[in-house]
Amino acid sequence: ILVSCIGIIGQVGYALKPVAFNQQINAIIPNDNVDNLYIFYVLQSQTKQLERFKSATTIPILNKTKFSLVKIPLPPIDEQKQIAEILTKLDDRIEAEERKKEALGELFKTLLNELMTGKKRLRKEFVEKFEE
Repeated sequence: ILVSCIGIIGQVGYALKPVAFNQQINAIIPNDNVDNLYIFYVLQSQTKQLERFKSATTIPILNKTKFSLVKIPLPPIDEQKQIAEILTKLDDRIEAEERKKEALGELFKTLLNELMTGKKRLRKEFVEKFEE
């Protein structure tokens, strides 16, 4: 789990394979008693807590010492896994809905263009409903 600690404090990422990064990114590698995805989701909800610990400089920064002060609730591992599973399903659903919204937006733009350029015409019955 990677957390940005400079500029925009608290951006959280999840690496699926080994990665390299600089000192402005803090990495958390949970042990066997902690679920990786649970920590990922908890840290996403801890932005305000992380912001409280940042230094007030031209570019906000959160050092490792202050980062270690962040409190993370740790229920039993089984409960962590359940929470992470539910949140993953919600994220998947949100992503699917965003893709659907994007596709509908593109369809709208295409149809609007075709109507405005005369490539497509509305049926007479449809137009008459709006003329009443």
